[in-house]
Amino acid sequence: MGENKRYGGAIGREIEEAVVRPKPTGLSDAELDLAHHPMTEADTPIAVRAYVRFHEAVIRPDCEAIGWTDRAVKIRLTIRNGPVSEVWVWASAVERRDHL
Repeated sequence: MGENKRYGGAIGREIEEAVVRPKPTGLSDAELDLAHHPMTEADTPIAVRAYVRFHEAVIRPDCEAIGWTDRAVKIRLTIRNGPVSEVWVWASAVERRDHL
């Protein structure tokens, strides 16, 4: 199989990196149970730090809370050189950054 004459092998490497890039593992629909624990959407994002699970590891990045229930928080985070992700985590895994 030959390389793309215009871009060389760069396109293939970028696709490969995107496919294998770690993705956060959030709460399942059953854990959220939005039918019994309705979501409130933030008027403006709130600066937080949260424990975020990945298959490979757990990290605690700076992120933004964009919604919540009485048990969980929906956060938005950007992993270095990666896309923006939105994921649900347990409320106990989140702290406001101004309290740290």
